[in-house]
Amino acid sequence: MKLLILNGFDRSGTSYIGGLLGQHPEVNYFFQPFSSTEVHKTQFEVWGEGYSAPDSERFLKAIQSGVVDSEFISSDWFNRYSSYSLDANRKVCLIKDTKLHAKIGWLKGAFPDATVYGIWRDPRAILHSLLRNEFHIKWYGEPALKKTVEMICAEPGLECFMEYTERPLSPEAQMALIIAARTRLMLLGLNHDEWLSYEHITANPNSGLSNLCERLGMNEFDFSKLRERDYNVIGLPYQHKDLWRSELSKSVLSNVQPIFDSIQQ
Repeated sequence: MKLLILNGFDRSGTSYIGGLLGQHPEVNYFFQPFSSTEVHKTQFEVWGEGYSAPDSERFLKAIQSGVVDSEFISSDWFNRYSSYSLDANRKVCLIKDTKLHAKIGWLKGAFPDATVYGIWRDPRAILHSLLRNEFHIKWYGEPALKKTVEMICAEPGLECFMEYTERPLSPEAQMALIIAARTRLMLLGLNHDEWLSYEHITANPNSGLSNLCERLGMNEFDFSKLRERDYNVIGLPYQHKDLWRSELSKSVLSNVQPIFDSIQQ
């Protein structure tokens, strides 16, 4: 099977876009197989081309050959939200995850035939959704900020964020720094045509996904009939509008915008 890796920040629309693509009859959909694995535990550690991750590589190679190594899976999310039929001769193996920002170089080196895409969503919308769902308390507190600062200090290409590691930041700015640094790291690893726009796809899923389907040799499929579904597996119900525009204060937006500028360009 052709291997498609789809990655994006939490609340960037990975479940929405992965859920849409998972409805295509030629796709086997694997939801967050790396949760609680070495990939998840080292999400702020860059794996470049040539990095050795034998367990993860063995899992992906097995998937390509039509076998799921259940011993590798550590999270019940995989079994609850994946949708696959390995005996159905489907063309594409889609792996959706949210912790691969620092692993793009490894993925492209170890699996040169794989198709790796990132999901772009307005970072202000990501920030708002994290706040709205209180994920900043659960996942993006001080430990994540500390790891982000270490990554910024160590990785070429992230120097633009150094000034923010040397001064106090508001809670919103701390989260913005985590979002921006990880997103920029993925921007550096992907080509301009290896991105899917969340805003584009929610507005017109057929237009937004047609090039990807064509690239993978899949037949046309009408995703528009599925666009109103709520593909969230955690958090508050899906909203069909940009709540950040009305719910983030002007002071918060002015505080985080300089951090986001380096990735919105």
